[in-house]
Amino acid sequence: MIWNAKKGEAALGDTRMSYASFGRGSKVLVLLPGLTDGLMSVRRRAYMLAGPYRDHFDRYTVCMFSRKDKMPDGYTIRQMADDQAKAMAMLGLEKACVLGISEGGMIAQYLAIDHPETVEKLILAVTVPCVNDVIRGSIGKYMDCAKKRRPQGPHDLHGGEQLFPGPLEKV
Repeated sequence: MIWNAKKGEAALGDTRMSYASFGRGSKVLVLLPGLTDGLMSVRRRAYMLAGPYRDHFDRYTVCMFSRKDKMPDGYTIRQMADDQAKAMAMLGLEKACVLGISEGGMIAQYLAIDHPETVEKLILAVTVPCVNDVIRGSIGKYMDCAKKRRPQGPHDLHGGEQLFPGPLEKV
């Protein structure tokens, strides 16, 4: 099996959370991806995501998690962190280095606050501590495009509508 790769699901009530793991290391690195996880789960793109971490597979077992597949209306970042802690416990991941990227970073922060016993080290990348109106508006536009299955990027390529305000327009 390439990179000791494993895929699976953690059952959380009437829903499940997909995950993939790679490596043979004794230390655990939990990776929590950003909002794009809702477009294509970790399970469907695990091998592509694993490549950048392969140099660490001797020291770490890298576990990448998706959000659970059924998220009720009003489901909060804090609740996502609680579900993450449950999934980690189900898989026997008692303590891990946690890397949160974008929205995953927001989840990782609540995981560290509410379940500190699960986090050995916290690594945050391109994230914020809370959602403000600018982020809420940008994410709303992003989600509208995702629902329509349109290309993602600084602009909606089908209509020229700006998704993100400000300097990203120049990207």
